[in-house]
Amino acid sequence: MVFLDETITKLDNLDLNTDSVSKLKTLMLHRLTKQQINEIPVYLIQPGAVVYSLEDKAIVVFNGVNWDNLTPSVVSMPVGSVMMYAHDNIDSEHWKVCDGSELAKADYPQLWTAIGAIWNTANVVNPDLFCLPDLRGMFVRGVNAGRTGNYADPDFERRFNLANAESQTVGSYQAHDLLSHAHTVHMKEEKFDQTEEQKGIAVEGTDGEIIFNTDAKGGAETRPNNVYMHYIIKVKP
Repeated sequence: MVFLDETITKLDNLDLNTDSVSKLKTLMLHRLTKQQINEIPVYLIQPGAVVYSLEDKAIVVFNGVNWDNLTPSVVSMPVGSVMMYAHDNIDSEHWKVCDGSELAKADYPQLWTAIGAIWNTANVVNPDLFCLPDLRGMFVRGVNAGRTGNYADPDFERRFNLANAESQTVGSYQAHDLLSHAHTVHMKEEKFDQTEEQKGIAVEGTDGEIIFNTDAKGGAETRPNNVYMHYIIKVKP
């Protein structure tokens, strides 16, 4: 039997949104096991009473009959879920950075069940190990899954898995590319008095006209404006 040394926290007019949960986390809630929660005498609790469930790692609220999970949905995300995280301080027990690290199947059985060997590289020779996704420096694209039209992946057949085999499934990679296009410069010869070396490489032309390629300009890749965040994966419930 559980005996409490103070009244169980209760919220009136409970609002089930993230702000309410954030406020709840600042309270000194009773931290109990599920068994202890179920053993709380009914006369001590009213609808709206809240405690912290140690097994669920979540705040639960009494609805008059049962206890409901009040923690935001991100906490109840299934193992194998990936999300962006805006800090370097990461909960290493339940979440890990998607950096391709090797994990033991015995230590993370639910994650192994969820993602299997999809992200294994050729370096993984121990059958008791498997790899996290390695999303460092990567943009993520939704699986094409037969989509057609303007928003389809036009090169979905040019994707490969980590074993370098063609693949259009989760975990397949696609190299960077630039939409096919051309740059051609037309200039009248009489108005262009530079040397042949300065003119560039002539590719074609007619009398009185020079057509040549422009010099290469740009950086190391084609990219949009971007900001760094960590992709993290849920490894334990």
